[in-house]
Amino acid sequence: MACRYRLAAIFFKALAMRAFTTLTRCDVGMQLRNVAAALALCHLPACAADLPTIAVLPFELIDDQHELAPAKVEYARLPVITRQLTDGLQSRGLYRVLDTAPARRLIDELRSRETLRDCNGCELEIGNAPKADRVVVGWVQKVRSAI
Repeated sequence: MACRYRLAAIFFKALAMRAFTTLTRCDVGMQLRNVAAALALCHLPACAADLPTIAVLPFELIDDQHELAPAKVEYARLPVITRQLTDGLQSRGLYRVLDTAPARRLIDELRSRETLRDCNGCELEIGNAPKADRVVVGWVQKVRSAI
């Protein structure tokens, strides 16, 4: 995001120059083309280093009706949801998504004791393994089965 802010500052500086100086139409067009080219370059990987990092933990399922209707299909969807969120964050350029493989053993250990959403801050410990700025703990709650 810092890259975008720097480019926005260049754009506003170009507008201020236009207000205080008499530029020809050709000069203004050239300035705007340069700014547009700079904004387009912001999506290159060089700016990805400026993005905050995030670790997306595996989604969990809250299923209060597991005795009545096992949630086999819902459990199979959890990795897909995790992948969709990861891809969405990365493709929109909001975050640089880190691989949680370095913390896999810790994640499995903590999940064996309790759900990650109830572990009271263990996500911070998990986020330290890949050195993430932020950590996503997600869950889906199954509220009823269709009759």
